[in-house]
Order: sequence, then structure tokens, then C-alpha cells
Amino acid sequence: MRYARLISAKEILVGILFLTFCGCSSSPEAKSARFIAEGKQFLSKKDPARAILAFRNAAKVQPKNADAYYELGLGYLAAGDLRAGVASLRKALDLNPKHKAAQLRLAQLMASTNDQDVLKEAQDRLQELLQDDTNNPQALHALALTEFKLGDEEEGMRHLDMATVAAPQDVTIAVSLAEAKLAQKDTKGAEAVLIQACQKAPQSVDAAIVLGQFYRAMNRMPDAEQQFQRAISMSPGDGTAFLYLALTENDLGKKQKGC
Repeated sequence: MRYARLISAKEILVGILFLTFCGCSSSPEAKSARFIAEGKQFLSKKDPARAILAFRNAAKVQPKNADAYYELGLGYLAAGDLRAGVASLRKALDLNPKHKAAQLRLAQLMASTNDQDVLKEAQDRLQELLQDDTNNPQALHALALTEFKLGDEEEGMRHLDMATVAAPQDVTIAVSLAEAKLAQKDTKGAEAVLIQACQKAPQSVDAAIVLGQFYRAMNRMPDAEQQFQRAISMSPGDGTAFLYLALTENDLGKKQKGC
């Protein structure tokens, strides 16, 4: 009898632990996390509608979860709903003013406008963000673009240089820096930036295509052809590389015929 009672006590303890575990796994925090993970999967599959639904559920289960509203903002932006995207990002920051990802994404959106007041707000947000993360390449890039639009080319170029050093393999940043150098008529400098991006990201199809486009713009067709062929060798199905290669080969053929 004593043995039977001992077993029964153990079973009761196991049952209590099981119920406790189940209760924790179904807590608002756990449910919200599951909805967020589900939404991220939908976003990765280019299905923003379902992602938005999942992120809404995450926010409904845990209304004070800033991450849920941040992800919801990304979902709306992926769906092309800028107004709802910005509103969700602002909600995330209302809940957590130190949410760096929401702060950065909102500032990036502001930097894409031409409204001087909005640009100045973006500048303030980005400078605040960089106080805690001085080498954040995305923040440096957004700040540089903001400064160019505000007329401060010197600071814009300085921050673009810093962004390139922080992320030399980032093609988007490299293109911005190359465009800025071209605006200053620094062709060699622009080429050097794009070559460095290709060297730092040797498997990047985008980097090869961008360098090829640069050579086309400079009327250096053999160099452009080489870059487009390199892009195709890395990604045989890339339609953009094939299109530019065809255009370049056509131009080369005209030259060879004396046209």
C-alpha cells in the first residue's frame, strides 16, 4: 500500500509538472512568439497577406509586444500599404522607444521622402540610433541619403564612406557611394567602389550586374560584357544579366561593323 501510494504521488507530481509546462507553452508570450515565427515564414515565401494575419494575431494575444507591431509594419510594407506600415512601426516605438529595428525602418522610410521636416526627423532618429551603434551600416547609409537631401554633401559623403567600410559587401551601399562619386565627376573612385563590392562579395550576381551597368554607362563594352557573363556563370537563369549581355553584345557587334 505504501508503495502504491508512493507511485501515485509521483504520478501526481508528473501531472502537475505537465500541466505547468502546458500552461507556460500556451502563455500569451509563447502564443505571440509562435504567431510571429509563422508570419516571418509567410513573409519569406512572399505571402504578405497571411503574414499580416499572423502578426495581427501576435499583437492581439500580446497587445504590448513591440516586436509584434514591428513585424506587422514589415508585413504591411511588403504588401505595399505604406500608411499602415508606418502606423505599425510608430506603435512599436510607442511601446518600446528603444526598439532599434523599428527606429531604423521608420527612419529609412522618412529618408525616402523630399519633405524637409520629415528628413530632419529622420536625421534625428538616425543620429540617436548611431549613438548606441556607431557602425550600423544601414543607419549610416540612411543618414547619408538624408544628409544629401538636406544639402549637406560633405557629411553625406563621410557617412557613406563609413557605411562602406562597415559593410563593404553591401551592393546597395556601394551603388549609393558610386553615384555620389559620379556626381562629383570622380569616375575612377566610383569604379573602385564597385570593384571592391565585387571583390568583397565574389558570389554576388547583383554586384557583377551593377559593375557591368557602370561599364556600359562608361561605354566600356568589353568590360561590361565580361561582368554580365560572370553574372550568368553564377546564376544561369538571371534574366537581367541575359538582357544586358544581349544589349552589350549587340553594341559590340555594331562597333565591329563600323556602325
